Amino acid sequence: MLQDNTRRTDGVAQFQRAILQQDNRLLRFILDQNAVDLKRVDVNEALCICCQQNNIEGVQILLSLKWPLNLQYKDPEGRRALHYAAAVGGVNIIELLLREGIPINIFDNNKDYPIHLAVYNGHIGVIKYLIRKGALVNNSRNQNGETILHSAVERGQVDLVQALVEISLVDVNVETGLGYRNAPSPRPAGYTALHIAVQKCFTDIVKILCVNGANPNKCGSDLKFPIHIAAENGDVEILKILLSAGANESVLEKMENTPLHVAVYSKTPNQVQVVEMLAKLGTGINNYNSQGMAPLHIAACLSIPQVVDTLLQNGSKISLQSRRKGETALVIAASTGHLETINLLLERGSDIRDRDTMGHTVLHKVLSTQSKFLGVFSFCPKM
Repeated sequence: MLQDNTRRTDGVAQFQRAILQQDNRLLRFILDQNAVDLKRVDVNEALCICCQQNNIEGVQILLSLKWPLNLQYKDPEGRRALHYAAAVGGVNIIELLLREGIPINIFDNNKDYPIHLAVYNGHIGVIKYLIRKGALVNNSRNQNGETILHSAVERGQVDLVQALVEISLVDVNVETGLGYRNAPSPRPAGYTALHIAVQKCFTDIVKILCVNGANPNKCGSDLKFPIHIAAENGDVEILKILLSAGANESVLEKMENTPLHVAVYSKTPNQVQVVEMLAKLGTGINNYNSQGMAPLHIAACLSIPQVVDTLLQNGSKISLQSRRKGETALVIAASTGHLETINLLLERGSDIRDRDTMGHTVLHKVLSTQSKFLGVFSFCPKM
């Protein structure tokens, strides 16, 4: 490792000082005077440092040496000169390095290619130049299985995402892969840039992707579609964008939940608005998930009277029984002992005589929870 040995005056120390302090005049002088034995210094490391500094003159000096540079050299982090040049936006240095024959599609210990580092730092010009020179676009994946588009979306780089989707080689629907060498990934494989943008609540990026051909009906390995994620987040604006782009409101994830099921499960500030938006579409409001529950059953179980009311106003069948236990929403609400939900269902016409497949009635359920709620049923007919 190069060190700035200010107290030493020999050629090695002068070389190290010139590199670290970007003193190109000193560097040129000691090399012209043969004042340093190049066998005693690491010219390849010095080249990486000059690239990291975006010191194009220093790079030119080192490349002009009559000394065999190792174009395959990489530092302890697995990075090469091209990685550092891309990270700092040194497009002119990149041009010099590629002219020398340094390979363009190489990755470091984090599986980052030079083009990834350009993305991380927002260097649009470098990205476009690397792509023109043959950098992989849809197949260069970092340790999280992300391509450059995924990485740009992950960081919320709106201008960069806009620039990338305008490049014909960039596949807007490319999917994330598995983590490198089974490394843990922040999300399931098979997610598109749209999944990530929705997950991160980046409304502007969601718009850009949808306008430029992103498919809202692709699912990840967890079988989640972007619309499920938007419903889970309670993101009204993104939900509107997805529906306008053709998102199917009836798609199922691995537990066979529709987006409406997910919205009912997710207690977000905009929950009622999201539930109403999806319920008004009229598709699958009485559909069951893999647990045999319709959205109304879930709302009753979670004791959310506002959601129960919204579902009933938009077509939920109040007498619908769950598949496993044959419970209506009223029987389920009685099991939780939530007075407001019970009252609401009775006002909306639920039958006090409802019972599950085991023959348990609403009153049985109430007795097994809290007897104080019996007053709710004082006006009900005898069973």
